[in-house]
Amino acid sequence: MRALTLLAALAFSSGCYASNVVEASQRTVKETEVVVSWTPATVEDLPGFYASSSIEGEAAGALLKAYYYFGAEGSYSGAVLIVSPEGPRFWVLEEDGNYALSEEGLDLNDGAEPVPVDAAPGKLRLRAPGSTIVFERVELR
Repeated sequence: MRALTLLAALAFSSGCYASNVVEASQRTVKETEVVVSWTPATVEDLPGFYASSSIEGEAAGALLKAYYYFGAEGSYSGAVLIVSPEGPRFWVLEEDGNYALSEEGLDLNDGAEPVPVDAAPGKLRLRAPGSTIVFERVELR
């Protein structure tokens, strides 16, 4: 009797909603392209914690994620999650560095050339030779 009740419940519940309730044009996923208006970053744009949201170019094959914290007084800290033969590994770029921003770009005082950096509300974009990384500001909790 219990099995019969279960079968009846399944039979009735399987036909509750007709497949034509929503029109076919309303069943498709519509992608919306978000246009970001980038401007050259200013010193006021940098302070905060950022996590990468997209990595394009040469760095995309080796970097899974990148993180930076920029202090208002010119300090920074950074780390990346890389692909290694042993699997994903974190690599600390700098624990207690200092940065400067000029017309040439962001200088991390690491011996490399300054990197052009752009800003949009809640975002930064670093454009290194051969790679572009977009970062989203993340609230630290």
